[in-house]
Amino acid sequence: MGARAENIFLENKPKKDFEISSHISLPNRYVFVQVSKAASSSVKWALQSLEFQRTPWNVIDVNNKFFSPHISPYQVPEKQLDDVFFSEEYKRATFVRSPYTRILSCYLHRVVAKPRSATNAAVKRLTGGRGGEDVTFDEFVELICSQSAVNQEAHWRCQAEDLCVADISYDFVGKLESINGDLPELVELLHGKAGLEWFLESTKADASPMKTGSSKLLYEYYVDHGTVQRVKNRYADDFEAFGYARNVIGDV
Repeated sequence: MGARAENIFLENKPKKDFEISSHISLPNRYVFVQVSKAASSSVKWALQSLEFQRTPWNVIDVNNKFFSPHISPYQVPEKQLDDVFFSEEYKRATFVRSPYTRILSCYLHRVVAKPRSATNAAVKRLTGGRGGEDVTFDEFVELICSQSAVNQEAHWRCQAEDLCVADISYDFVGKLESINGDLPELVELLHGKAGLEWFLESTKADASPMKTGSSKLLYEYYVDHGTVQRVKNRYADDFEAFGYARNVIGDV
């Protein structure tokens, strides 16, 4: 049957995505549920570094779960896993991003700039073999907006569904747009004043693999009214749950 929390998440995303996106700290009693293309690399670097404090190890690769000090759901007994996601003894945190910039960043980074990525492979399966620059942004949006959450690739899955916000209560929801203030706040929530002091002295608070400048390119790519409307409709739960403006102009 599986744990209740696992069953909830598996309604919206595959088992592998659930395992990869859930970063559990038993000693510090929290889980960070990452949303791909929403500052996840930067947040994971900070949290992994804090977990490694007072150990002989350092962060190697924030995007390789096998090197992480956090454990995955499969490593936690079912009852305890439900405690992680439902009990007041554990804190639940995540970071989100405007659907407009997140989708554009996914397209520019994971599809156009990295044609060998798993994300572009997912695009090719939807188009019958075309990917990368051969797929326009408007076509990309039309394709991803036609999918249910469980069929969407992690980098473009609706965030509210990816996080199962209808069933899972989060103690902290940071935003990429305000990460300079939100990330220190999260660090203090999870690791107290001592953790915050270490973080503020750190020189590598940003581990993002690639900057796409998507926020500055919104007007260049969101030209077609149909494209904008598709994002508004498919990602309506994101706009509602996280308070993002539904008009493109509101997110510049």
